[in-house]
Amino acid sequence: MDFAILVTITGMVVVFAALIFLTFCIWLMGKLLSSFTKPKQPAAPKTEAKPAAPAPKAPAPVANATAGIPGEVVAAISAAVASMMGGKPFAVRSIKRKKQTRPAWGAAGIVENTRPF
Repeated sequence: MDFAILVTITGMVVVFAALIFLTFCIWLMGKLLSSFTKPKQPAAPKTEAKPAAPAPKAPAPVANATAGIPGEVVAAISAAVASMMGGKPFAVRSIKRKKQTRPAWGAAGIVENTRPF
């Protein structure tokens, strides 16, 4: 009976020591790779502050972009596009619904079966 307990404890110690060693190796590899990929930042030359650029003019709304779509949906889509563009001028030309490629029950099954645990 003593031999079985000794083998069990030895096995657990070896497994946890190997896990700690692997954790250390992965940590060290991350540190080494991040030191190689860090961009070298040269001394930044002093630059004069430039005045802020004027706000871009809002594009005129396009009549066919809102055909059959509520105004709240158009506003939400326009706000999402504006946040992604980061202040660059843009114009929403049209908004179309994406065609459903599979039945709703099939899509629900895929969502259910691929959901993370």
